[in-house]
Amino acid sequence: MLLVLVACGSKQKQLDLDLSFQEYYFDRQMGGTQAAGINESYYFRVSNPKIILDQLKVRDQVLELELKEDGLFWATTKMLSKDDYIFSDYNKVELFGHLKGGNTEMHWGLDSVPLREQIFMPSAPPQN
Repeated sequence: MLLVLVACGSKQKQLDLDLSFQEYYFDRQMGGTQAAGINESYYFRVSNPKIILDQLKVRDQVLELELKEDGLFWATTKMLSKDDYIFSDYNKVELFGHLKGGNTEMHWGLDSVPLREQIFMPSAPPQN
């Protein structure tokens, strides 16, 4: 389910905005030893080039999103220990953004961002 909240004075503006995503997913990176940590990288591509994504909230972490040259927004969570990590193939997230060149702020709630790939990496300690 996609929930969209737009803070804007004009209902006409709200109706004309394309708030859909071309793609969104996350990858899970897992360390190669029992003591190693786990983190996730999230990727979002919006259909409307006027929309800029600023932040991602997943679990208890608020992350700044970066924009790649190909138009993909991404962010990586802090490393967690395997004991603290909750495994899921779909994650609930919140996204915060704005319109390019304007003051219109937006908020999306996505109930099921899918896992694209699980990547096993060399040992990496959890971050405190």
